[in-house]
Amino acid sequence: MVAHESNSLCEQAESYYYDLLCDDGREIVSEPIVSHVEKCQHCQERINQLKISLLQADNCESTPEQVSLAVMALKLHMFYIGKPVNCEAVRPFLPTLLEPALKIEIPTPITAHIDHCPRCYEDLETIRRLNLNHEQLYCLSQSFAEGRGGADKMQQLYNTVRNIAERAESGVVTIYNIDESAEARSEGIYDDIYAGFPVKVEVRGYESANAAKNADAISFASTPGRKASVVNLKIFTKIAVAAAILIGAALLINIPVAKAISIDQIYKAVEKIRNVYISRFVPDQKKPLEEQWVSRELNLYRLKTKEESILWDIRNKVKKMVYLNARPAETTPLSDDEIARIGEKISDNMGLMPFSNISEIPKDAVWSRVTGDNLKTVANDTDVYDLAWAQRRDGDSITFKRWRFFVNPKTNLPLRTEIYVKSYGDSEYTLRLVTVVEYLSNGEIQSVVEGGSF
Repeated sequence: MVAHESNSLCEQAESYYYDLLCDDGREIVSEPIVSHVEKCQHCQERINQLKISLLQADNCESTPEQVSLAVMALKLHMFYIGKPVNCEAVRPFLPTLLEPALKIEIPTPITAHIDHCPRCYEDLETIRRLNLNHEQLYCLSQSFAEGRGGADKMQQLYNTVRNIAERAESGVVTIYNIDESAEARSEGIYDDIYAGFPVKVEVRGYESANAAKNADAISFASTPGRKASVVNLKIFTKIAVAAAILIGAALLINIPVAKAISIDQIYKAVEKIRNVYISRFVPDQKKPLEEQWVSRELNLYRLKTKEESILWDIRNKVKKMVYLNARPAETTPLSDDEIARIGEKISDNMGLMPFSNISEIPKDAVWSRVTGDNLKTVANDTDVYDLAWAQRRDGDSITFKRWRFFVNPKTNLPLRTEIYVKSYGDSEYTLRLVTVVEYLSNGEIQSVVEGGSF
């Protein structure tokens, strides 16, 4: 076997790994490279890793033409590796980031700048709201690249284009580097934006501190679950592999097997819950706002508030109500509509997740792991994760939401959740609701029902 040498044919062969896996691509590979790869254990292992990743990404629906365009776009992004990136460099890329065929699913020097620069992010969102078609996005990109406002091409967009084109520098400069050790991590909210990717982003400029607080709303690097499972490599391998191998194979080959929990794993774990007790608290209040006991096993649902305690017993088709103001208890039969409605409550995620199912999570949401000694005082023996997203309302107002999960790493079940909200322009999130979760046996649920004066 040929030993791997960092400056040998192995490096030359890296750019042909993808071609060697394709029947129609082998013909462009020179004979010396083919001969080397056939004998080199290192190259064979790297190609095998790539093959496995591609097989696991076979559900990707991108056409060859889209892949080719995306690879070209990714190469342009990667030109800035190790170089200072400012707003002027990013501006021509903004329209193309909204082009579906050129969608970037991995962190790049350009998206890293937008992650940390609130002004460039707002420019991107302004363009997004214009709902431009492919041709308009292309013209706008060209106009930015040429340094013009683009008014001669799209008169109706003149004011918006001019404002973005002439907007002053934010002062934020980002430098994107590939760190093959994948161990370097920065402090603060951006700890895990690039988790699972061997990426380091250096942030300079007067707004960098504020960007670290504010820009957690959106990250190009992390749609839900992309960092924690092999399925994450779908778009990464189909779109990025050809370019990534050329400019740094570490982005694909050296991604470590992540032990982190994905949002998808939590959704699946919640689907399998049999019996649960859920209590919800307003911050700084010791008494719960409401309590719920849910048994999918026994088809029971109990809700307790400050005024009343209600038990829906689907098996026996009755509803029992106990009032906490000494009014007599009531028992009434359940109608078919009530049975259907309570059945849905029992079968859904019981408010433990921010969306009814994972498909509803916004594509630009950020899933990241949170670390810090202060978290241990909240819940021991848990892994902590944040799901953050921007919610747009009427009038294009934006509210940023963050749903924090304290998860049992053995079961992937949430033991506590915290809901945070902030308005656009605010520097800090406000805690709105705390949920504490306990998982019970059938006997414990039955004891609660029997002890509830029902």
